[in-house]
Amino acid sequence: LDIYASVGQALGNLGLAYQSLGQYPEAIDYLQQYRSTMQKIGSHRGEAIALGNLGNVYRALGRIHEALDCHQQCLTLAQSMGDRVLLMKALNSLGNNSYFIGEMAQALTFFQQGLALAEQLGERQNVGIITENIGDIYHTQGQHQSAIDNYGVALEAARTLGDRSLEASALHKLGNVYETLGDYQRALHLVEQSIAISQQIGDQEQ
Repeated sequence: LDIYASVGQALGNLGLAYQSLGQYPEAIDYLQQYRSTMQKIGSHRGEAIALGNLGNVYRALGRIHEALDCHQQCLTLAQSMGDRVLLMKALNSLGNNSYFIGEMAQALTFFQQGLALAEQLGERQNVGIITENIGDIYHTQGQHQSAIDNYGVALEAARTLGDRSLEASALHKLGNVYETLGDYQRALHLVEQSIAISQQIGDQEQ
């Protein structure tokens, strides 16, 4: 079993490496091998992780129905194991997929369930990520105050964690809402802050 687990882990890592390089066919190949190895040794957790990663690759390719299928299977496995972290991630992924195909009500339900878990688990980063996603839905629907409230929570979480990327993103999205509302001065101030942080991040990464 140990050798299979090690091989599986290596396959999973290769899949993620190819995913990060944008080489999606190779990523899918390795992640499918990882999944089948985890199935052989009866590791539900390993299989769920493989499915979650596969779903992310399919979404990146725009193959949303395959992504939804993978994340739904991941959700089912996470529920059967009582793994709340995996469950939270699967719910957020399902929300993203539903948002992508314009199923806003369904997306909001998934995000709200994921957010409740993130708050229970004290997962501040995921609270930030999911509230930003919820803000996107409200902004799309023209519910500006709800969008502002959620982006504000995401911004606060980002600043608490020192997550500069999430901070820049939340500021930019807040700016977009205020622009929609015609508050151009506030919008400009927020977007300028966002750009400054993005430039700092870029300088640090060079």
